[in-house]
Amino acid sequence: MIYALARDIDAELRTRGVPFPVLYGPEGRTTTALTRNRIVIERPRERGADSTSGPRSQHNNPGIVNVRAVAAVVRIFAQSTVAGAAVQDHEDLADAAADMFEAALYKVTKSAKWRTLYTLPAWGLLGQAELQLLELTTWNGVVYEARFTVDRGVKNALTWTAPSRPEKEFGVGADKVGITSTTQVTINGQGSPETGCG
Repeated sequence: MIYALARDIDAELRTRGVPFPVLYGPEGRTTTALTRNRIVIERPRERGADSTSGPRSQHNNPGIVNVRAVAAVVRIFAQSTVAGAAVQDHEDLADAAADMFEAALYKVTKSAKWRTLYTLPAWGLLGQAELQLLELTTWNGVVYEARFTVDRGVKNALTWTAPSRPEKEFGVGADKVGITSTTQVTINGQGSPETGCG
């Protein structure tokens, strides 16, 4: 769900001319220290990040039995290209990108495809210790981070609708599969092999 949301936010930001690509994380170690502006969206890898509550109204959609708030983290990597850029230049760029991200998140979640709610309670700049945890010791900009959740309706589904492993029935016929096995045997490794079974 968050991957699909990231793709739609990326498309919306592109239409607005935002020069920050939206990537779905976590990023690999080889890419985190690159000096490029970007927005990374990922699901937090920690227990209890998502939460579930009862439906908000049975009148709108009686098929929804619960609402799960699916957690995500957005990180904006901003490095100003102004000559002699100082920290405030990087921060201003991060603020502008955050504004555009929030506007895109609002538009995407209100679209007919999504029609859902989200919460985005707070943003914060990552400090030096947090940057070291992300292995960004060479990053010459700022990283602006927020945690947010997107509501996912839990439907009272009567049957499984997600992709499943393909299954085949053994037997004879065009839509069935069989197994053929041939074993070549010799006596004490001598002589020409002969079919032992199959």
